[in-house]
Amino acid sequence: MSQASGFGIGQALELLDWRRQVFELYAEVRAAARPEDAWARWCAARDALFAEHPQTPLPAARRATFGPVPVFPYDPALRVLADVEPGDGSALVLPDSRGAARTFRRLGRASFALGGAPRQLALFWLDEYAGGIFLPFTDATSGTETYSAGR
Repeated sequence: MSQASGFGIGQALELLDWRRQVFELYAEVRAAARPEDAWARWCAARDALFAEHPQTPLPAARRATFGPVPVFPYDPALRVLADVEPGDGSALVLPDSRGAARTFRRLGRASFALGGAPRQLALFWLDEYAGGIFLPFTDATSGTETYSAGR
């Protein structure tokens, strides 16, 4: 990393701290005895990271007025366990919210029951930003109460 790129050691260490805190939060949430408590902890910690961490994705002008990310109330019926089948690893290029192309790999498919009906969602691996699982979906709230392209 060079200083000329605008991303130096300070920013790298801040980003590592952001990731460490998120990984620790995931571990804490998974270990919680009550799922609703885990959900509440996740929401509060995510809001704190957005409001306070140096690597927040929020522009500086929005940080002072940032309030909690709006969420739907906790609903235990929407908590599911899925069976995961492997994918073929083929590439898929999708536009992000700014129109830039992002490359994903077909990681697998999650199969589960929701509302008494069988469901499936595709799982992708993001090739950028140190990788990560992407599980895109839309629902009846897409474009009205949530982002129109899905979540």
